[in-house]
Amino acid sequence: MRLDPTDANGYILIKSLVIEDKYGKIVKSIDLTRIDGIRANSMCHVLGYSDEGLKILSLGNDPHITFSDTDGINLTDIAQPSLKAEMYVEAGSCCQVFWNIGAGFCRENMISLPVVN
Repeated sequence: MRLDPTDANGYILIKSLVIEDKYGKIVKSIDLTRIDGIRANSMCHVLGYSDEGLKILSLGNDPHITFSDTDGINLTDIAQPSLKAEMYVEAGSCCQVFWNIGAGFCRENMISLPVVN
Protein backbone atom coordinates (compact mmCIF):
# COMPACT_ATOMS: atom_id res chain seq x y z
CA MET A 1 0.00 0.00 0.00
CA ARG A 2 1.27 3.45 -0.91
CA LEU A 3 0.09 6.56 0.91
CA ASP A 4 0.51 10.04 -0.59
CA PRO A 5 -0.45 11.98 2.54
CA THR A 6 -0.49 15.54 1.18
CA ASP A 7 0.50 17.72 -1.74
CA ALA A 8 2.07 20.47 0.36
CA ASN A 9 4.97 21.12 2.74
CA GLY A 10 4.39 20.32 6.38
CA TYR A 11 4.30 17.74 9.13
CA ILE A 12 2.10 14.67 9.13
CA LEU A 13 1.25 12.52 12.13
CA ILE A 14 -0.21 9.10 11.37
CA LYS A 15 -1.89 7.72 14.48
CA SER A 16 -3.38 4.56 12.97
CA LEU A 17 -4.01 2.74 9.70
CA VAL A 18 -6.33 -0.29 9.69
CA ILE A 19 -8.03 -2.40 7.05
CA GLU A 20 -11.50 -3.59 8.00
CA ASP A 21 -14.10 -5.83 6.40
CA LYS A 22 -17.72 -4.77 5.83
CA TYR A 23 -18.65 -5.86 9.36
CA GLY A 24 -16.06 -3.54 10.94
CA LYS A 25 -13.74 -6.42 11.86
CA ILE A 26 -10.09 -5.39 11.70
CA VAL A 27 -8.36 -7.56 9.13
CA LYS A 28 -4.99 -5.82 9.43
CA SER A 29 -3.63 -3.09 11.65
CA ILE A 30 -0.59 -1.53 9.99
CA ASP A 31 2.37 -1.66 12.37
CA LEU A 32 3.61 1.94 12.36
CA THR A 33 6.43 1.08 14.76
CA ARG A 34 8.14 -1.06 12.10
CA ILE A 35 10.20 1.75 10.61
CA ASP A 36 12.18 -0.81 8.58
CA GLY A 37 8.94 -1.74 6.78
CA ILE A 38 8.20 1.84 5.77
CA ARG A 39 9.81 3.29 2.65
CA ALA A 40 9.57 6.96 1.68
CA ASN A 41 10.65 8.82 -1.43
CA SER A 42 13.02 11.80 -1.25
CA MET A 43 10.11 14.24 -0.80
CA CYS A 44 8.99 12.60 2.42
CA HIS A 45 11.14 12.06 5.51
CA VAL A 46 10.06 9.56 8.17
CA LEU A 47 11.12 11.26 11.40
CA GLY A 48 10.22 8.40 13.73
CA TYR A 49 7.56 6.82 15.89
CA SER A 50 6.47 7.97 19.34
CA ASP A 51 3.42 7.47 21.57
CA GLU A 52 1.68 10.08 19.40
CA GLY A 53 2.19 8.10 16.19
CA LEU A 54 4.41 8.07 13.12
CA LYS A 55 5.80 11.55 12.40
CA ILE A 56 6.67 12.48 8.83
CA LEU A 57 7.91 15.65 7.14
CA SER A 58 6.55 16.36 3.65
CA LEU A 59 8.57 18.52 1.28
CA GLY A 60 5.47 18.89 -0.88
CA ASN A 61 6.44 17.58 -4.32
CA ASP A 62 4.62 14.22 -4.57
CA PRO A 63 5.67 12.79 -1.19
CA HIS A 64 4.75 9.16 -0.74
CA ILE A 65 5.26 6.35 1.74
CA THR A 66 5.02 2.62 1.06
CA PHE A 67 4.01 0.22 3.84
CA SER A 68 5.37 -3.27 3.20
CA ASP A 69 3.37 -4.50 6.21
CA THR A 70 0.43 -4.82 3.78
CA ASP A 71 2.27 -7.20 1.44
CA GLY A 72 0.39 -10.46 0.97
CA ILE A 73 -3.04 -9.03 1.81
CA ASN A 74 -5.50 -10.06 -0.88
CA LEU A 75 -8.30 -7.49 -0.90
CA THR A 76 -10.52 -9.79 -3.00
CA ASP A 77 -10.61 -12.17 -0.01
CA ILE A 78 -12.03 -9.46 2.27
CA ALA A 79 -15.74 -8.66 2.25
CA GLN A 80 -16.00 -5.01 1.13
CA PRO A 81 -12.66 -3.86 2.56
CA SER A 82 -12.16 -0.36 3.88
CA LEU A 83 -9.12 1.57 5.01
CA LYS A 84 -9.49 3.69 8.12
CA ALA A 85 -6.78 6.23 8.81
CA GLU A 86 -6.38 8.57 11.72
CA MET A 87 -3.84 11.20 10.84
CA TYR A 88 -3.16 14.88 11.20
CA VAL A 89 -1.83 16.85 8.26
CA GLU A 90 -0.38 20.30 8.87
CA ALA A 91 -0.99 21.52 5.33
CA GLY A 92 -2.34 20.12 2.11
CA SER A 93 -5.44 19.52 0.10
CA CYS A 94 -5.49 15.85 -0.84
CA CYS A 95 -4.50 12.45 0.50
CA GLN A 96 -4.24 9.54 -1.93
CA VAL A 97 -3.98 5.83 -1.25
CA PHE A 98 -2.67 3.46 -3.93
CA TRP A 99 -3.01 -0.32 -3.81
CA ASN A 100 -0.45 -2.46 -5.58
CA ILE A 101 -2.63 -4.98 -7.40
CA GLY A 102 -0.22 -7.00 -9.49
CA ALA A 103 0.61 -4.22 -11.96
CA GLY A 104 2.23 -1.89 -9.43
CA PHE A 105 0.87 1.40 -8.14
CA CYS A 106 -1.40 2.95 -10.76
CA ARG A 107 -4.28 5.43 -10.94
CA GLU A 108 -6.79 2.60 -11.45
CA ASN A 109 -5.97 1.32 -7.96
CA MET A 110 -6.15 4.71 -6.23
CA ILE A 111 -8.58 6.40 -3.91
CA SER A 112 -8.37 10.11 -3.18
CA LEU A 113 -9.53 11.76 0.04
CA PRO A 114 -9.90 15.45 0.83
CA VAL A 115 -7.94 16.67 3.83
CA VAL A 116 -10.28 18.23 6.40
CA ASN A 117 -8.70 20.43 9.05
